[in-house]
Amino acid sequence: FRKDIQRGEAFLAKENGSAAMRMYDSALQKRPGHPKAELGMARALILEGEPAAAIELLDEALVEVSATSAPEGGLVSSLEWHLALAWIQLAEDQNCIGHHNAASCLLPVTKEGIHTRPEAARRAGDVLVDYAGRHPRNVQAAWLLNVVRQVSGDWPDGVPENLRLPAVAGVQKRH
Repeated sequence: FRKDIQRGEAFLAKENGSAAMRMYDSALQKRPGHPKAELGMARALILEGEPAAAIELLDEALVEVSATSAPEGGLVSSLEWHLALAWIQLAEDQNCIGHHNAASCLLPVTKEGIHTRPEAARRAGDVLVDYAGRHPRNVQAAWLLNVVRQVSGDWPDGVPENLRLPAVAGVQKRH
């Protein structure tokens, strides 16, 4: 089991998602539902462009980990971070690829750049509000939160004041 996890991590480091998936699949066959193996598999799925499958796996892993009497904080944070990334990838797939226009995926986000299908970006934002609230010094989380709230059309009201970054590239008030 441990060797499968280690090999999976090594393949992820080399950005070889398909090989990592094989290692995590092997680990999950040995220990079904193991949260660290599920996290690794989800990371590989994200890398391979399968965010919906990653979201399902990460949601299940978060429920399992949260149900334990003393959930490991670092594992919960990692699961949440990757869940937000999977939602962001799904939002981009649905909007920047599926509904592309001249303003798609450009900063600053203009009215034309707001997603026509904002649900996935909103879900990413919901995860990031919780994550950034617990990790207020994580500038990446705050920046991503502000950007996903922009593309979902929920900025600035969808970002708590203490996490709002008015100077972030491209953030413009919509009201």
